[in-house]
Amino acid sequence: MARYRCTDCGHIYDEEHEGKPFIRLDKDWKCSFCGAPKGAYEKMKV
Repeated sequence: MARYRCTDCGHIYDEEHEGKPFIRLDKDWKCSFCGAPKGAYEKMKV
């Protein structure tokens, strides 16, 4: 499972914790903290 970070606010989307792969989120999904689009997230390196 991977983790993704919002480049706007730093929120971490953890696939294991959320129970859904980031890639499977709707394309119009937004950050629950700052409202940034899915495209603002970057995959974190292990």
